[in-house]
Amino acid sequence: CDRRQRQMCIRDRHIIICLSVISLLFASCKTPKSATEIPVRVKSEVKKQYDRILEKHNEWKTFTAKANISISQKQGSSISSALQIQMIRDSVILVSVRPLLGFEVARFQMTKDSVKVVEKMGKRCIAEALPALGSMFPSGMSLTVAQDVLINRIFLLGDDELNKNNFSSFDIKEKDSESWWMSPLEQPSSFNYDFLLQNDRLVTTMVSSKSGNKQVVCNYTQFETVGGHELPQWVQIKTSGFSSAPSLSLRYDVSSISWNKNVKNEFPDISRYSQVSIDMLLKMFAK
Repeated sequence: CDRRQRQMCIRDRHIIICLSVISLLFASCKTPKSATEIPVRVKSEVKKQYDRILEKHNEWKTFTAKANISISQKQGSSISSALQIQMIRDSVILVSVRPLLGFEVARFQMTKDSVKVVEKMGKRCIAEALPALGSMFPSGMSLTVAQDVLINRIFLLGDDELNKNNFSSFDIKEKDSESWWMSPLEQPSSFNYDFLLQNDRLVTTMVSSKSGNKQVVCNYTQFETVGGHELPQWVQIKTSGFSSAPSLSLRYDVSSISWNKNVKNEFPDISRYSQVSIDMLLKMFAK
């Protein structure tokens, strides 16, 4: 590549990182699922684990952390960058992409209504309403669920907060003597989502198509307690059944994590950027 082509490749990588954040989000219509009969002993043990997990997940209003993200494609290529993540519960997710010396080159914002991305080097931006994105991603999108995925929370689509009384909304399946799958009884029409509990922790969130040929698995490892909240240092997401089949690793800098501090929802004026569609960008990156 010549110099101009290399600059374009660098700019495109910044937006790929932001688009990878978008791919974490999902929500959809629900269809009922019948419960599986399990031994009372197993159900009682899982209920205790479920309760203990909820007790460790204290209520929060804001979250900030530095992290590093690495995205690997099926063909072997990979990109990585430092990130600054900020969240206001049920309000916004802000991700600042900072690959070199802490300088921001791209910024991602998700609210309940929209998703925006600005790429500063190329002066490009994306601004889409969530319904428009839902037509592109079959699983749809949800701000609350995205926040739960990023900080290792069990969730029920359509419910803002879990409590101990929600346990009856899950089907329980024993994986082994120390691990249990929890599957919501009400599942979306196009996919299933399940949670694997082990040693009083949520260690895996799995989303799979009804046919089983497509799957997204989110694994959580190396847990630390910061500010009274337990959080995994590593969030590793693997996909299968998709044409590109990317995998994503997010590693939090534990020393940078803070809860319930002041967070400002700041975003650049997109009128200063050339607006492009996500559909156009995805076609570019698929080439």
